[in-house]
Amino acid sequence: MTRVVSIYLPDLPTDRIRRADPSIPPEQAIAVIARSGSKRWVSAADAAARKAGVHVGMPAAKAQALFRGLMLVDADPVRDAAALERITLWALTLYSPIVAVDGI
Repeated sequence: MTRVVSIYLPDLPTDRIRRADPSIPPEQAIAVIARSGSKRWVSAADAAARKAGVHVGMPAAKAQALFRGLMLVDADPVRDAAALERITLWALTLYSPIVAVDGI
């Protein structure tokens, strides 16, 4: 019988940021900001930021105006991909001989 496991990590970028900097208080809302030219937008938001109305795709200035205590962090796709690769290798060694990454 074939078994399939899907792991959904919607908060990977914000979780990675928290793990990298343990001094960030747990209640601190975080939004990850992506750039393209002069445009800046939210590419990820943690639960606290989403609860305040911040969402993916929102302009960074609007997110900051909506929630003054919001911590804005520049997106780092290379580090996000490295974190996902570590999770993939963990799953490969522990659960399955075949692992495929979809996303990022």
